[in-house]
Amino acid sequence: RQLGVAAGQPVLIATQSDRTRQLVLTLDVAAIVPARLLGGRSVLADIAQLDLIEAYYDGFALPEHGIADGRDIATRNAAFEGIRAYATRLEDLAPLQNRMETRFGVSTIARTREVQATLQLGRNLNLALMLTAVVACVGLGAALLAGFWGAVQRKAPVMATLSLMGIGGVRLSLFPVTQAILCALAALAVSFAMFGLASLVVQAMFRPDDGASMVRIAPVELLAIVAGVLAFVLATSLAAARAAQRTDPATVLREGS
Repeated sequence: RQLGVAAGQPVLIATQSDRTRQLVLTLDVAAIVPARLLGGRSVLADIAQLDLIEAYYDGFALPEHGIADGRDIATRNAAFEGIRAYATRLEDLAPLQNRMETRFGVSTIARTREVQATLQLGRNLNLALMLTAVVACVGLGAALLAGFWGAVQRKAPVMATLSLMGIGGVRLSLFPVTQAILCALAALAVSFAMFGLASLVVQAMFRPDDGASMVRIAPVELLAIVAGVLAFVLATSLAAARAAQRTDPATVLREGS
């Protein structure tokens, strides 16, 4: 960014040493690393290019680059003091470190304990959230069952009249079930609207540097929530409707009158 170079453009790299001739390389920029990932004035290059520059500073001749003075490059024993390896995911850090130490017999430095502790904390929080959600779902089922049961009981005279008119069975059950599903859809719409407003507030409060969304729901999770709520509503409303169907319509109308 300081040089005003974009990805895909060539850059000229030259060494600075007391040798009679400097090593000059023309390389293409593959990408600009975000500042939050790599601080300072740093360049990441292919290992072959880094080895070539290291050979130049070690005093070896590089005839293919016009540097004839120096020791024969064939006598050079390439040795590296260290490398930096990157794991794709945090979960891969510990296995990668163990594999490198076992295979190459070298010691590695990584913040594995901190990463493992953070991942364990995330798993514990997810477990606590799941248990909370299970308890909430049980309470939701009980509340829905009581609510729909009371609604069906209040509409018992109407359902009894419909039953005496010949509208019974599945058609009569559709009356409370349809009402319950419509109420559930309206509640879901209001809930997701409130969730959207809350996510906007959280996004405005924290404002991440990379612009990533702080609060989001995957499409699969959204469908699972909708399907779960509708399943709860359908089961509880059907249970209440079936209970009302087992009541004698004549008895309901006689008690009501």
